[in-house]
Amino acid sequence: MISSSAVTTLLVLSVVLFTGIGIVYSKGLIRSSDDFFTARNSAGVGFLSTTFMASFLGVFILFTPPEAGSIGGISAVVFYALGLGSLYLAFILLGPRVKKFLPQGSTLNDYVKKRYGKKMFFLTVSISLFYMFVHLIAELTAIALVAREIAGIPMLFTALMVGISALIYTSYGGLRASMFTDTIQMILVILLLGVTGFGIFQYVGSPAEMIKRTQEMTPHLMDFGNRGGIEFGLTLMIAVLVANLFHQGYWQRIYPMTTTAKTPSSTRGR
Repeated sequence: MISSSAVTTLLVLSVVLFTGIGIVYSKGLIRSSDDFFTARNSAGVGFLSTTFMASFLGVFILFTPPEAGSIGGISAVVFYALGLGSLYLAFILLGPRVKKFLPQGSTLNDYVKKRYGKKMFFLTVSISLFYMFVHLIAELTAIALVAREIAGIPMLFTALMVGISALIYTSYGGLRASMFTDTIQMILVILLLGVTGFGIFQYVGSPAEMIKRTQEMTPHLMDFGNRGGIEFGLTLMIAVLVANLFHQGYWQRIYPMTTTAKTPSSTRGR
């Protein structure tokens, strides 16, 4: 187990750094409630794509595929990838339609209220609140579990540190701060994926060797026809797609897209 003090120090430095980055980046950019909630027409394609990747994948890309693979095998991993891909496709198709129908909206709930009325609006709000609560708990629990497993850090401490940090910089900088820190997070996740892959190849062996060993020890995990894996994968795919369609943070991110290819730096200079 890694030193608890070292991991605690790294955790504290990380949350302080991200809090500072979010505040510094968004300083002077929030001039209205619309800037805070939607950052309307402030992001180019690249910037928005990165923040969607970070929001959809995030640190879960480091945990979910291995867990799905160990439970349901290769078929579960494939269905998880299909679930994420279908989520991207859903927002590619639905996002522009929602924005075109209600260009001055802020989330899915605004669209539902205008399109389907108050009854459907209240139903959507209720589902969204429940889902966002579960999603928040899941995210805080995931990072807290990792810190506990690595260094024995109490889960409550980690969850409070991460939660308070995000609360501070998003309360100050709104969606702009969230999107910018998302971009940094995605860069770090890509680097961590590279480091993790390198470590696996160093200590476990080549992909061919890993597949061979898995087929020898747990052959059902490499069987695409494994019924248990298919059922688990399908459940995971449906959950990833349907549940995340009620994620209000994702719907907020359809509005920052500019009609021209403006970048965050050009927005700052206006």
